[in-house]
Amino acid sequence: FIVFAFRDNLGWFVQRLRAEASGAPVQQGAEIRIPMAIDGHFWVDARLNGEKVKFLIDSGATMTTIGRDTAERANVTVKPARDQIVRTGNGLIRVSRGTADTLELGTIERSGVALHVAETDDLNVLGMNFLSSLNRWGVEGRWLVLIP
Repeated sequence: FIVFAFRDNLGWFVQRLRAEASGAPVQQGAEIRIPMAIDGHFWVDARLNGEKVKFLIDSGATMTTIGRDTAERANVTVKPARDQIVRTGNGLIRVSRGTADTLELGTIERSGVALHVAETDDLNVLGMNFLSSLNRWGVEGRWLVLIP
């Protein structure tokens, strides 16, 4: 009875298990679906200059921001001066400006992506400068849907 009653949700359940197990987004044609994590956030593994990087997708962040360790690992070009001050959930911080040659999330690829590079925090945040480059994005239930 339970399988019959929830048969329409079984496909969603299988997709979610696959996404949770692999850490990769679910590709459906041009659409990319990212499941909400248990912490209520959307996390995704992307490639920054070819290097695998875990990002928190944050529509409240104006710029994509990475930590210094991530910048070094991904060979991101970083300006030496920490000349930008940004407001975060933890207060004001100084960041450097940087540029990634490529940022890939599934089939979505962007070139020459402007970044902020934080000295101390290695939380990598995919911000609005990436999201606004998409045709459409939004939350549908417990999924973040990205349309290139």
